[in-house]
Amino acid sequence: MLYTILFVFMNFLTAMGLSGLIGGASIRWLIRGAGLLGYLLVFWAIVTPAFSKQIVRRVKYSPAKIHHWLSVTGLLLLTLHPLAAAIESGSLAVFLPRFDSLTVFLQLGGRPAVSSQ
Repeated sequence: MLYTILFVFMNFLTAMGLSGLIGGASIRWLIRGAGLLGYLLVFWAIVTPAFSKQIVRRVKYSPAKIHHWLSVTGLLLLTLHPLAAAIESGSLAVFLPRFDSLTVFLQLGGRPAVSSQ
């Protein structure tokens, strides 16, 4: 079920980007979606062991299998997030923090994945 939702979501973003509905911002949607969905899935992977009994009642898979699906998928999306940012910018500089000033560093959180600077 989870992979079905993820598959539909990623295909929707791909189709929108290829058809030009989003325009030049399609890679940014992919970057943001991968980061957000990755964090959400990792959070669910952390929370699932607390609800093992409920998972067994509602789903036919074991809680350990669901936990592993969530964590692996979340970590893959969190890996895709900075890689897509590097591809969009055309530079590996997105992996380096900015130390121009303390204010810039704190405002940007190092260097954001989607940066216009």
